[in-house]
Amino acid sequence: GNIQLTESALLDTSGDTAGSIRIRGATITVGDNSIVLTQNEGTQRAGNTIIHGTESVILGENDANGSINTFVANLSISSGDGGDIEIITKNLNLFGGANVLASTFGSGTPGNINIEASESVDMIGFTSTLENDSNINSLTFSDAPAGNITISTNHLKLALANIFSFTVGEGKGGNISLNARESIDLVGLLSGIKDDTVVSAASFGEGNGGNVEVKTARLRLADGGVIGASAFGKGNAGTVTINASESITLLDTLPTPGISSNISSRVALPGLLFQRLFGLDPIPTADAGQIRINTSELTISGDPDGQDAEIRVRNQGIGDGGELFIKADTINLNYGASITSSTFSGKGGDITLDITNGLLLRNGSTITAEADTDGEAENNGNAGNITINSNLVTLMEGSLIQTDANQGNGGNISITTQGLFVFPDSAITASSEFGVDGVISINNPDSDPANGLIQLPTELRDRTQQIAKGCRWTASSSFYITGRGGIPQDPSAMVPGGQILSDVRDISDLSIVRAIPEAFDSKPETNTKAPIVEANAWIINEQGNVELVAVVNSNQALDFLRATCAIKED
Repeated sequence: GNIQLTESALLDTSGDTAGSIRIRGATITVGDNSIVLTQNEGTQRAGNTIIHGTESVILGENDANGSINTFVANLSISSGDGGDIEIITKNLNLFGGANVLASTFGSGTPGNINIEASESVDMIGFTSTLENDSNINSLTFSDAPAGNITISTNHLKLALANIFSFTVGEGKGGNISLNARESIDLVGLLSGIKDDTVVSAASFGEGNGGNVEVKTARLRLADGGVIGASAFGKGNAGTVTINASESITLLDTLPTPGISSNISSRVALPGLLFQRLFGLDPIPTADAGQIRINTSELTISGDPDGQDAEIRVRNQGIGDGGELFIKADTINLNYGASITSSTFSGKGGDITLDITNGLLLRNGSTITAEADTDGEAENNGNAGNITINSNLVTLMEGSLIQTDANQGNGGNISITTQGLFVFPDSAITASSEFGVDGVISINNPDSDPANGLIQLPTELRDRTQQIAKGCRWTASSSFYITGRGGIPQDPSAMVPGGQILSDVRDISDLSIVRAIPEAFDSKPETNTKAPIVEANAWIINEQGNVELVAVVNSNQALDFLRATCAIKED
């Protein structure tokens, strides 16, 4: 049957020996500020929290009357480890600020969060009367590593909802793995509500942030949808890996300042609140991580009025910039969209694009690996390198590919392509204002100087097979003079010139004028011979050679023709 926990219901197994919680039913509902809680206060590992709904599991608020949101949590506040949270169902629905949380506040290790929904997972952060983000979080505030978050389903949708894994202490952040066989949709702005929808692994301390891995057929990030790995202190940012067999789309349609769709691995400057709350230095020392993307079609489109969707690795501290690798059949950037790596002080991040068909940049779109000024007049960061392998590369309508720097060196740009089209309003640059400029190289891998040449035969043809043996008695043949140029060897070849060299020197100074002797008669002799008749027949003489002859009466020419035109046998 169905199971409902409503009206601030509490299901709690907390204590020194925190036990397990198992809920099994057809449709399981936990709502209206109800709580399912396991809090480990002892030294032993806590039990697991398992929710198994054969049809559906619903976690969420219907109104805003309660002061505590609905949540399912497995926590550790001592040296004992936390337990895992498992949700198994066909359809999982989190809405109105519901939370699933695995965390440690002591020295114990928190558990993992595993969600298996055979059909769909919907995380919605609002209802008709309530606006509040819904979250799935794995947190560590100690030296222990955070737990991992794994979601497996057919369709995954997040709207004003978040999936977080972060570390504040020395422990490593947990990994996030999203596996949706058909589609993943992350939407930030809905119905006038302004907020991000974020899937992120972050580090606010000395521990490294976790990695984010996404596998699906179609991935869509719209109007504030974010997938990222971040660092704000000494711990390095993690790696973001995305495999989408059909398509990846980043799309911004609403002109909302500060909110845009992006895939990123970054090291960011912590705000004053984070500095005081977590004891962070104002300038982080962490390194940015990598972004690895593999898909068939990648489309990034910003909003025409100002919001720019992007894929970016960035370091605003003193560490190295991250690296960005994209393998796709086609990549299309439009309306200010960008693929970018930037660093303020450390080694610049490199961008590698391996594209089967074509790369198209339109309407002010950019691909940049630059030294990030971040509003400062100068910095000594070096720009990264850009490597592009694509059958076709097109830049138009004010688009750019650049590796520029200020005090540091400009990066190198290497483009290997069959066709590069850069419109006059677009550019490819690799410069530095005070450092060394980068190098731009354009390569054509299939350039062949012998292309179009014809392989001629090396053996002579049999002459007996070149003359037809069935010439008709009543037909006449003709010979044509084509000039010195001849006939081209094939239809695609040029006709050779028929001009001959002639002496065009001025010999007027060498001329000698002599008087004509009177003995010479200036009148030409009259030609009394018979006119020359053009050859109109042929014979084979006694020596077996062909002779051209002129026969005044065309009927007499037939007497010279033979029954065949074959070459006379020896």
